[in-house]
Amino acid sequence: MSELLSAASLLMTVIAILYGLWHNELISGLKINPGHPADNRPSERKIRDITLTKALPLAVMAWATALIFLPDVIALSSSTIRDWLNSAKNQYIYNAVNTAFCLVVAISVFLSGYTTTILVGLVRLWMKLRKR
Repeated sequence: MSELLSAASLLMTVIAILYGLWHNELISGLKINPGHPADNRPSERKIRDITLTKALPLAVMAWATALIFLPDVIALSSSTIRDWLNSAKNQYIYNAVNTAFCLVVAISVFLSGYTTTILVGLVRLWMKLRKR
Protein backbone atom coordinates (compact mmCIF):
# COMPACT_ATOMS: atom_id res chain seq x y z
CA MET A 1 0.00 0.00 0.00
CA SER A 2 2.83 2.41 0.70
CA GLU A 3 3.94 2.08 -2.94
CA LEU A 4 0.50 3.20 -4.07
CA LEU A 5 0.58 6.12 -1.66
CA SER A 6 4.03 7.13 -2.91
CA ALA A 7 2.97 6.94 -6.56
CA ALA A 8 -0.28 8.83 -5.99
CA SER A 9 1.49 11.49 -3.92
CA LEU A 10 4.20 11.93 -6.54
CA LEU A 11 1.70 12.40 -9.35
CA MET A 12 -0.39 14.78 -7.23
CA THR A 13 2.74 16.77 -6.45
CA VAL A 14 3.51 17.19 -10.15
CA ILE A 15 -0.05 18.33 -10.83
CA ALA A 16 -0.01 20.71 -7.87
CA ILE A 17 3.29 22.25 -8.96
CA LEU A 18 2.04 22.78 -12.52
CA TYR A 19 -1.23 24.18 -11.23
CA GLY A 20 0.67 26.57 -8.97
CA LEU A 21 2.89 27.70 -11.83
CA TRP A 22 0.00 28.20 -14.24
CA HIS A 23 -2.73 29.42 -11.88
CA ASN A 24 -2.28 33.15 -12.48
CA GLU A 25 -2.28 32.73 -16.24
CA LEU A 26 -5.36 30.47 -16.16
CA ILE A 27 -7.33 32.87 -13.97
CA SER A 28 -6.20 35.97 -15.89
CA GLY A 29 -7.35 34.26 -19.09
CA LEU A 30 -10.80 33.75 -17.61
CA LYS A 31 -11.03 37.47 -16.85
CA ILE A 32 -10.73 38.55 -20.49
CA ASN A 33 -13.89 40.20 -21.73
CA PRO A 34 -14.84 39.85 -25.39
CA GLY A 35 -14.94 43.14 -27.24
CA HIS A 36 -15.80 43.94 -30.81
CA PRO A 37 -15.18 40.95 -33.07
CA ALA A 38 -12.38 42.75 -34.91
CA ASP A 39 -10.57 43.45 -31.64
CA ASN A 40 -10.77 39.90 -30.30
CA ARG A 41 -8.00 38.37 -32.42
CA PRO A 42 -5.13 38.77 -29.90
CA SER A 43 -7.32 37.66 -27.00
CA GLU A 44 -8.50 34.67 -29.00
CA ARG A 45 -4.91 33.56 -29.64
CA LYS A 46 -4.01 34.03 -26.00
CA ILE A 47 -7.01 32.01 -24.76
CA ARG A 48 -6.37 29.31 -27.36
CA ASP A 49 -2.76 28.98 -26.23
CA ILE A 50 -3.67 28.90 -22.52
CA THR A 51 -6.40 26.33 -23.19
CA LEU A 52 -4.31 23.99 -25.33
CA THR A 53 -0.96 24.25 -23.56
CA LYS A 54 -1.99 24.60 -19.92
CA ALA A 55 -5.65 24.00 -19.03
CA LEU A 56 -6.20 20.90 -21.17
CA PRO A 57 -2.99 19.08 -20.18
CA LEU A 58 -3.56 19.94 -16.52
CA ALA A 59 -7.14 18.62 -16.55
CA VAL A 60 -6.11 15.46 -18.42
CA MET A 61 -3.25 14.78 -15.99
CA ALA A 62 -5.49 15.37 -12.97
CA TRP A 63 -8.22 13.06 -14.27
CA ALA A 64 -5.70 10.40 -15.29
CA THR A 65 -4.20 10.43 -11.81
CA ALA A 66 -7.60 10.25 -10.14
CA LEU A 67 -8.90 7.49 -12.39
CA ILE A 68 -5.76 5.38 -12.11
CA PHE A 69 -6.08 5.12 -8.34
CA LEU A 70 -9.86 5.28 -7.94
CA PRO A 71 -10.41 1.50 -8.28
CA ASP A 72 -7.92 0.91 -5.44
CA VAL A 73 -9.69 3.46 -3.25
CA ILE A 74 -13.07 1.86 -3.93
CA ALA A 75 -11.73 -1.63 -3.15
CA LEU A 76 -9.96 -0.39 -0.03
CA SER A 77 -13.01 1.49 1.21
CA SER A 78 -15.42 -1.38 0.60
CA SER A 79 -13.02 -3.84 2.24
CA THR A 80 -12.65 -1.57 5.26
CA ILE A 81 -16.41 -1.16 5.63
CA ARG A 82 -16.96 -4.91 5.20
CA ASP A 83 -14.28 -5.70 7.82
CA TRP A 84 -15.75 -3.17 10.22
CA LEU A 85 -19.28 -4.53 9.83
CA ASN A 86 -18.18 -8.17 10.14
CA SER A 87 -15.94 -7.62 13.13
CA ALA A 88 -17.15 -9.68 16.12
CA LYS A 89 -15.75 -7.19 18.62
CA ASN A 90 -16.59 -4.13 16.51
CA GLN A 91 -12.97 -3.08 16.70
CA TYR A 92 -11.61 -1.38 13.66
CA ILE A 93 -7.85 -1.29 13.20
CA TYR A 94 -6.93 2.14 11.88
CA ASN A 95 -4.34 2.31 9.11
CA ALA A 96 -2.86 5.76 8.48
CA VAL A 97 -1.29 4.77 5.14
CA ASN A 98 -4.63 3.58 3.76
CA THR A 99 -6.34 6.73 5.00
CA ALA A 100 -3.63 8.96 3.52
CA PHE A 101 -3.91 7.16 0.19
CA CYS A 102 -7.69 7.71 0.13
CA LEU A 103 -7.18 11.38 1.02
CA VAL A 104 -4.64 11.92 -1.78
CA VAL A 105 -7.01 10.37 -4.32
CA ALA A 106 -9.95 12.41 -2.98
CA ILE A 107 -7.91 15.60 -3.39
CA SER A 108 -6.99 14.46 -6.88
CA VAL A 109 -10.68 14.01 -7.77
CA PHE A 110 -11.45 17.47 -6.38
CA LEU A 111 -8.55 19.03 -8.33
CA SER A 112 -9.73 17.22 -11.46
CA GLY A 113 -13.15 18.78 -11.15
CA TYR A 114 -11.70 22.22 -10.49
CA THR A 115 -9.30 22.10 -13.44
CA THR A 116 -12.12 20.86 -15.66
CA THR A 117 -14.24 23.83 -14.59
CA ILE A 118 -11.42 26.18 -15.57
CA LEU A 119 -10.98 24.34 -18.87
CA VAL A 120 -14.69 24.59 -19.70
CA GLY A 121 -14.66 28.30 -18.86
CA LEU A 122 -11.68 28.90 -21.14
CA VAL A 123 -13.22 26.90 -24.00
CA ARG A 124 -16.47 28.89 -23.70
CA LEU A 125 -14.54 32.14 -23.74
CA TRP A 126 -12.51 30.96 -26.73
CA MET A 127 -15.72 30.20 -28.62
CA LYS A 128 -17.12 33.66 -27.81
CA LEU A 129 -13.91 35.30 -28.99
CA ARG A 130 -13.96 33.29 -32.25
CA LYS A 131 -17.35 34.70 -33.29
CA ARG A 132 -16.74 37.18 -36.03
